[in-house]
Amino acid sequence: VVTVVHGDGNSKEFAIETQQDMLGAALLDEELIAGDDSEYGLFVTTVDGETADSGKQEWWCLTIGGEQATTGVDSTPLEEGGQYELTLMAGY
Repeated sequence: VVTVVHGDGNSKEFAIETQQDMLGAALLDEELIAGDDSEYGLFVTTVDGETADSGKQEWWCLTIGGEQATTGVDSTPLEEGGQYELTLMAGY
């Protein structure tokens, strides 16, 4: 399950069924995220149609089971029954 928390505080849950091994690939297949390739993998800029505004220091934070991820979406392995959250944050 992927929960998306938008900038206005509203959240949506998405149940993802996939054959992918990594979170980023599964979310791209579902067209739930978009972003830019970087030396560290995909830098997520858009989630569920909402684009982070870098001028307002907005960014998408990935948490796994309530803990902030130490990996990006491309290097986060999917786990059966995993709880993932993407939250639009403001401030670096």
